[in-house]
Amino acid sequence: ILFMTVYMLLLKKDKLNSGSAHFIALVFFIYGWFLTMRTLIALILPPMHTYMDQGLILIAGFIAPIIMSPLWTFGFIIMVNQRLNAENHEEKEKLQLVFDTSPDAAMISQLKDGLLVDVNIGFSAMTGYTRTEVIGDSASKISVWHNKADRKIFITELNDHGICTNMEFIFKRKDGGPFIGTISARIITLRAVPHIVSVIHDITERKRTEEALMESEEMYRSILNASPDDITITDLEGRIIMVSPASKEMFGYAMDYEGFIGMGLVDFIVPEDLERAQSNIRLMYQGGSQR
Repeated sequence: ILFMTVYMLLLKKDKLNSGSAHFIALVFFIYGWFLTMRTLIALILPPMHTYMDQGLILIAGFIAPIIMSPLWTFGFIIMVNQRLNAENHEEKEKLQLVFDTSPDAAMISQLKDGLLVDVNIGFSAMTGYTRTEVIGDSASKISVWHNKADRKIFITELNDHGICTNMEFIFKRKDGGPFIGTISARIITLRAVPHIVSVIHDITERKRTEEALMESEEMYRSILNASPDDITITDLEGRIIMVSPASKEMFGYAMDYEGFIGMGLVDFIVPEDLERAQSNIRLMYQGGSQR
């Protein structure tokens, strides 16, 4: 059994625990060799008649397990620790990979003073600060916050709830350029010290698009309001999304009436013209002209 254990240890070893596996295998091999030799001595040599002769064998058989037991226990402890350390290292590498591959700016800082412990690649890309520039410095000193009062609001929210989600603030890059972002964070404890894990998502382009759409909508609405004609705007499903004041007046509705919104345009067409209207709509979708 001992020699089989040696074989299995050497067979199943890997790079992470090869040293401890060799050590335990050696201990088992020595103990197996000792037991084998003791058995051979008992079988081959003539019977021992004196107490001294028997005592030496008994003492050796008693001392060997006492010596070997701590050795292989020690070896197993080393092997288990190596395995746990390797697994922890692998888990840390996985977490670091996820941390670094996020396109958003992620950072870990101390709750008390904002001291930055770690930042990811996304943080550097978003703010312009390199990792070596910010590690060990305060988040307030490196001017990520465009308005320092915003950080106080952010910290107050965290202290009150332990977590915050998608709080919108204006942040600042290394070159001083502002950008709009949403920050989500939670408080965690690392080595008995409260820390903040936070992620900033840049929404500058989204805000610009929203503003452009609002400006476009305002422009169309101003044209709509100034037109003396009946103008109705629908989506591709034929649902009304905007109606000119002249159209409301034509149909006898008050200027502040919004009941048209969301209704189908064909709902306002008399039955005898419905088929022709639907045909015209289909032609329009196909790039043709109405009849």
